[in-house]
Amino acid sequence: MNIDPLYILNANYRCKYEYGLSPFEKPNLVSKLSDDALNQKKEEYKELISMTKFFMTKLLAFLEKIPTVIFITDDNGGVIESFGDELLLNSLNLGEGLIFNEKISGTNSVTLSLAHKQPIQVVGKQHFFHMLHGYSCSTCPFSLTDCDKTSGTITLMTTVDNSSPFHLGLVSSAVDSIERELKLRDTNQRLSLLNQMMISSIKNGIVITDNNGIIIDFNATAEEILSVKKSEIIGDKIENYNDISCILKKVIQNQEEFQDVEHTFSNGKTCIIDAFPLYSESNRLEGGFIQFRDITERRKLEDEIIASEKFSAIGKLSAGLAHEIRNPLTPIMGFVKLVMEKHKEDIKTEQYLTLVLNELRRVKKLVDDFVIVSKPETPSKELINIKTLIDETTNLMQSQFLLHNASIEINNQLEEEIFLKMDGSQIKQVLINLIQNALDAIEEKGKITISLMKVNLEVVIVVEDNGAGIEDTLLAKLFNPFFSTKEEGIGLGLSICYRIIQNHQGDITVHSTLGEGTTFKIYLPLNESIETEDIT
Repeated sequence: MNIDPLYILNANYRCKYEYGLSPFEKPNLVSKLSDDALNQKKEEYKELISMTKFFMTKLLAFLEKIPTVIFITDDNGGVIESFGDELLLNSLNLGEGLIFNEKISGTNSVTLSLAHKQPIQVVGKQHFFHMLHGYSCSTCPFSLTDCDKTSGTITLMTTVDNSSPFHLGLVSSAVDSIERELKLRDTNQRLSLLNQMMISSIKNGIVITDNNGIIIDFNATAEEILSVKKSEIIGDKIENYNDISCILKKVIQNQEEFQDVEHTFSNGKTCIIDAFPLYSESNRLEGGFIQFRDITERRKLEDEIIASEKFSAIGKLSAGLAHEIRNPLTPIMGFVKLVMEKHKEDIKTEQYLTLVLNELRRVKKLVDDFVIVSKPETPSKELINIKTLIDETTNLMQSQFLLHNASIEINNQLEEEIFLKMDGSQIKQVLINLIQNALDAIEEKGKITISLMKVNLEVVIVVEDNGAGIEDTLLAKLFNPFFSTKEEGIGLGLSICYRIIQNHQGDITVHSTLGEGTTFKIYLPLNESIETEDIT
């Protein structure tokens, strides 16, 4: 003789004596969730519903000849999804929104499973209402959280004739699989979110590829450094991006690792690169990882410090030179002139003395250059018409143009005349130096173009030649003291130009292409300028 479990006996007792229900009546299944509440529940349980349908549809395929219904409830027994045999659903009116409540529905597996937090099967006459004696319900609770709080139930319902104790095991097994899958999915989502937060917030550029070299992740900093949009690069091959492909290919193909490698990208940015292969738990290659931090500004600052230290060293040297050489140099030059006056009639002696005097002047200029580079004179500023200054400078250099058989073009793009507050002699010295360098660089019948324009709050002077050009590796050193591309050059001319422009709160840049020519740009601020109408 089979004895019903105690929880069944207690439930039937409560239905009869506490709730006053009659087993011969039809159960009053009228308590329902509102449409808004049902829709809200469906959204809350969306992933579980989808996962349940995936697993339970497979289960129903094995029970295709058995009338079976699956329904999902929330933690209050409200049905939020039901599917399966339509005839069985309609016969009991088990629609979505129905709430299983022992006080109304009588003894049922949903209420008992929620109350006891365990799988429960209620078969045939174990139901309180006689109307339900022809059915079997196997219910298992599920949890959507890591704690013990029950979040709802999944029930398999069929007829008593087709009932089996194994049904409860099938439902329990399916719920276990659903819970594991949902928890795994939740963990993956959290890890993915954490990964995205880390990648997005880090100041280093990051690129991740799969083992075929396809780019699968690319953060905002990498967009900024490489000047490539994420939407364009994701899913593309690394071969299409030379700046990173050379390293990532070695990482993926040879499993090489790189650490603290300094590399300059094609856009001129200098970065420190780390790169290494990515492996799975089974030590299988999954892809490549590369990160790069932009040190362009740091390198620029370091170069400026080095240049400053050089200027400082030159300053100390020039102070001694100025004192030790200038003092005897002046009387020597004076005595040479006196001797020249005495021997005017001796042509050979005069030629020799002229040569000596010229060399002495060259020594004096060299000492003066040392002093200017180390500690240039404070600009004696006054309002000067910048266009007039350029015209005066080019007129002064006309003999040099004729000597080199070169042409010059002045391209004035200013809409009106502008007067800048500057030291005219110093800016003229800069222009003479740049023009002379251009003349030395061009071949016979070469061309020099000087352009004058206004860009935002600056006046820009461009000195451009069509000479041989300068190698990229040398450009960064051009303004360093004692660096020269000329065989007989001392390397002070451009250093002097740099210091003079810096003292005018301006900037000077250079761009060059081998075989095409070199372009120098001088930027002078307009904050201390006036335009024509201001002085008329």
